[in-house]
Amino acid sequence: MKRVGLYGWCFLVWATVGFGQAEKRPLTVDDLAAWERITDKKISDDGKWIAVRKAPWQGDPSVLLYDAAGKVEQSIPLGTRMDFSPSSDFLVVSVVPSKAETDSLKLRKTKKEEMPMDKLVLHRMKDRRQEVIDSVRTYKLAGTTDWIAYQRGTKKDSTLYVRSLDGSGVYEFPFVTAYGFAEKGEILYYLSQPAHDSLPGGLYTFSTGQQKSVPRKEGKGVYKQVTFDKTGDRLAFLFCEEKDSAAYAYELYLAEQGRVARKVADKHLVGMPEGRLGFGETTEYIYLGIAPVPREKDSTLLAENRPDVHVWTWNEGVQYTQQDHNRKTDLKRTYLAVLHLPDSMITGLASPDIPQIITNPGRDAATVLGVTSKPYDVDRMWRGREQVNLYTIEVKTGWKELIRYGLFGRPQLSPEGNYAVWYSPADSSWYTYCIDLKKEFRLTTPRDFNAWNEENDVPDFPAAHGIAGWTMHDEFLLIYDRYDIWKFDPQGRHAPVNLTGNGRTTRTRYRLEKLDPEERGLDPEGTYLVSSFDETTKGTGFYSMSLYKPGTPKQLLAGEFILKSPVKAKRAARIIFTSETYTQYP
Repeated sequence: MKRVGLYGWCFLVWATVGFGQAEKRPLTVDDLAAWERITDKKISDDGKWIAVRKAPWQGDPSVLLYDAAGKVEQSIPLGTRMDFSPSSDFLVVSVVPSKAETDSLKLRKTKKEEMPMDKLVLHRMKDRRQEVIDSVRTYKLAGTTDWIAYQRGTKKDSTLYVRSLDGSGVYEFPFVTAYGFAEKGEILYYLSQPAHDSLPGGLYTFSTGQQKSVPRKEGKGVYKQVTFDKTGDRLAFLFCEEKDSAAYAYELYLAEQGRVARKVADKHLVGMPEGRLGFGETTEYIYLGIAPVPREKDSTLLAENRPDVHVWTWNEGVQYTQQDHNRKTDLKRTYLAVLHLPDSMITGLASPDIPQIITNPGRDAATVLGVTSKPYDVDRMWRGREQVNLYTIEVKTGWKELIRYGLFGRPQLSPEGNYAVWYSPADSSWYTYCIDLKKEFRLTTPRDFNAWNEENDVPDFPAAHGIAGWTMHDEFLLIYDRYDIWKFDPQGRHAPVNLTGNGRTTRTRYRLEKLDPEERGLDPEGTYLVSSFDETTKGTGFYSMSLYKPGTPKQLLAGEFILKSPVKAKRAARIIFTSETYTQYP
């Protein structure tokens, strides 16, 4: 997020009718069932439109469309899922059959395939024109263009419809079994699998900009885990030509810049992949899950002649009953590995001894963290608390180095991957580990910083109040105490700074509101929204806080009500949120 002046932000809120003070009557179960709630809310990217879904505890929902002034522009009965198009020119609403209708059909034991299906309402903002698409089974919206892909009817109807929301371009693709848009691109993939051997099939992409379909890999087989990078420039997937070999003979393919896919790892390297494929955000990495090929049963023996024995020792880290319960899951367990695209080499990161890998959000750091509790599994059964050993693992080589053993806390990796950070419940302190320097730093002690929950009332170590985030380039770490937000140098070279200043003296708890889910690091010169809770009045508020100029946050809105769930428009300085009291629902 770039630096934004919060003082000019427009806050949008609607008042709702409270309960009347006239004649009172006892509250009934029917009253509770009819109690309406706001179950979802969205603001368009340009900040000019707001959609709200209301629903009773039992009954039919509806979607209301408001303009920026809070005026109701449209009501769509039976609306559930709702999405604004990237241009903010359209609202797409999924409309479900009424509860009365579906209940009646269920009582008559109507077959599932004969039940009424959802509809799609395409509402255009500029002229309020609506188009309704019947019998929609699934649909997906493009990430950056006003296009939609959907399938209609039962699963037997496999045609994929791809069209612009204004209807200027409409395309149909048959025999489609899977499809999806890139998160931030105009590219759609679809998998065509004809039932007839005489018809070609394969994996294709469609560009909404060029309105052109391109084959990425032709031929029948088992396609799995088709995954775009964020922009859609690269497409990775697993492929096995023979269905009977799909359990262990997948090969990894990559298609780049609109070209035909090439094999980048064969079945001997990939092993038995199950975990989700994923790209490094700024690196030539593909992350995947691999596992050893399972041993096959001896087909020369009858089933009754095969031994069926479970061996269990007294010092098992996991009790036998739990092992038996988790057997199916454990047989499908995979371990994270990374493929380096320039040399097509796969490096294993996780393993049975170090099963958990912690990456940075973009999955592009040179080092990841490895965590294992195995050495302490027996102790965990009687301690009731998990201990772990913490490793650093080089993504390029897989080299592992133990940096901390017997750790009670759960470590995290900083956004740029420069530091590991954890809270130690045993001594109520925060620690960091600089990966480049290979050095640990203790940032707080109970004597100088109240990092723990001061109201802990159970016979256990108190938990921490948590981390607010990191500034850009992992320069500073923001940590909460009970009331305030503090800025720490991750190497402890400078004294911590209380950014909010007056939280403890006024008994006001400040917490940072993260309005941009894609923001890796906070701008150290920026101004941010914080929420507040007054422990005396129990009221809440919104304030603006400066990261570069510590001091009392500037009040934007506060009082004896509860403010919740702020959501910001992507391209405008506008926020929607809910407000509630004891006499006014959100």
